[in-house]
Amino acid sequence: MSETASWLQVEAAGQALLLSPADVLEVLPLMAIQPLPGASRGIEGVVLHNGAFLPVLAWRDLPACDGPSPPPSLLVVLRRFGLPVVRVAGMVSMREDVWEAEPEGLARGWSGGRVTLDQRWGRKLNPERMLGLLRGLRIQA
Repeated sequence: MSETASWLQVEAAGQALLLSPADVLEVLPLMAIQPLPGASRGIEGVVLHNGAFLPVLAWRDLPACDGPSPPPSLLVVLRRFGLPVVRVAGMVSMREDVWEAEPEGLARGWSGGRVTLDQRWGRKLNPERMLGLLRGLRIQA
């Protein structure tokens, strides 16, 4: 029998995303994102968070993502980047064996798998893959 795990479900970039609660430090009200002159693709800008600058992800620059509408909150992940989200939908629990591998395609670079949620796909956001993708975008620039 497969173990059950809890996931934080958020809406961002036109899709449902699932995050491990262990990866999430906090959810903050949206604050002004300051653009960075010369910032590489994938970075919207920075916010001041706990006395340090935190880069904020630019969804529009990432594969398989739509540009988000103005998000009402900012999800802080792994102390390394801010993830703008449209809304936090809540927690969902599911067995580990329900995840499918992401098929060949654009989201594979940052997704850790997918699962059916309310008749649509939910993607597991993998912060380490996301950081690798952002590094790759910076090198290409």
